[in-house]
Amino acid sequence: MSKSTIIEKTNDEVNLTDVDIIKEPVVDLGQVDPASHTESNIGQFYTVPEEISKRVLSYFFTKRFQSECQMTGSTSLMIRRPALEVLQHLKWLPQGASPPKFILYGGDGRGKSLSLVHVLHYCYSAGWFILPVPSVFNWVHGKSSLQVSTYNADRFDQPEEAAAWLQVCRSINSKFLTELKTSQQYNFGKRDSTGKGEPLGKVIDMGLRRANYATDAVGVLLKEIRNNPSLQVLYAVNEFNGFFLKTTFKDANQRWIRPKRLSLVHHFTELLHPSHGLKNGAMVFALSRTGMVRSEIKSSQISDLLGEI
Repeated sequence: MSKSTIIEKTNDEVNLTDVDIIKEPVVDLGQVDPASHTESNIGQFYTVPEEISKRVLSYFFTKRFQSECQMTGSTSLMIRRPALEVLQHLKWLPQGASPPKFILYGGDGRGKSLSLVHVLHYCYSAGWFILPVPSVFNWVHGKSSLQVSTYNADRFDQPEEAAAWLQVCRSINSKFLTELKTSQQYNFGKRDSTGKGEPLGKVIDMGLRRANYATDAVGVLLKEIRNNPSLQVLYAVNEFNGFFLKTTFKDANQRWIRPKRLSLVHHFTELLHPSHGLKNGAMVFALSRTGMVRSEIKSSQISDLLGEI
């Protein structure tokens, strides 16, 4: 990750807790465009329109935050410095530049996931295509069934997780999926295919129609998006370090399966490749200790959560 832009913890971010917020007067700016947020708004709140909250952002909400939204009947996000710094970089992103990488990290409950949501809201409102990964740990530590990939016998597909991701992608990017066209024909199995020039949404339909096509449909969709020069793409990943840790799955020989042998992990980490990865936009990752063995965690620093990747 030597070329990444790292958003570091600030003193304000480290020391700001829920208790501190309660002591200070709460300022809610109402429904304002996140592009208008400035440093003077740090520590204040703004309200996300209900339709955007439910259809676009809610997949990244923590259980605690979901409960708070249900209690108040609205979605209010706190404007935090790390998210604001990412937005400032994105506003001045040079045309044609390689996608910068931002890593949000820090102690538990400090707002990493919700800072990621703030950035996601900005990019969605600015007309970017969103590639969302709400929870890597759900893929590598989940209870979903595995099946040997028909494309690569050394990898494992997760049809249920792949289908769920296709539904999330369609929910967030619905307006793009009728406008964008496939660049080539794609075959699914021996009899099914999507032709060149068809709406990209048909690839999702194919993956949802038959479970064993879902993982391949994800791979096709990511290939089309990363190779489309007309798109600004936000690749947003929560629990990013889960891509590089242990899984809870074993193969037929009772050996632990490495994350990259899971087809979904393979497809999404390919977006990081310097030559054939994502071409336009930005990548924003939040780290988490949620799915890690606590005895193996030295700190919440990047080096301890990611190691050498």
